[in-house]
Amino acid sequence: MSSILSGNSTVSASTNNNVSHFSNRGPLVFAVTTATLVLATAFVFARMACRTLIVKRVNRDDWLMVIAWVFALGLSITIDVGARNGLGRHDKDIAAEHWNVLRRCEYVFTVLYVGVSHPSVIMLPSSSQPLPTELTILLSEPGLDGC
Repeated sequence: MSSILSGNSTVSASTNNNVSHFSNRGPLVFAVTTATLVLATAFVFARMACRTLIVKRVNRDDWLMVIAWVFALGLSITIDVGARNGLGRHDKDIAAEHWNVLRRCEYVFTVLYVGVSHPSVIMLPSSSQPLPTELTILLSEPGLDGC
């Protein structure tokens, strides 16, 4: 405390408060991801309960939402495992024993995210109105849609 008041050093103030020497946003990433998954789970469960118990009819869109929720669950688990193993830290601050798990989590996240987001963009317009045949063929051809 005296070093802060005298103006000699501000370094001693940060080391005395047990502040970590590197930033770690992993706990924040973990909390936000888990909270979002809990919220999404509540909405999916509520919709499926309403569609089953009240409307008594479950459509294709409802089942696609359940499938999307399963993928979101996989993405959330991958992010949470990555956050426990160094996601949210600078590369130099990640322990050597965590790199293997972190890289695997990043790979799985990328495959799930790209593999799910591309088909969902194609399915969105098809659920609201039928696409012309030429556009459907163009969107289904790999390499022609820019991805």
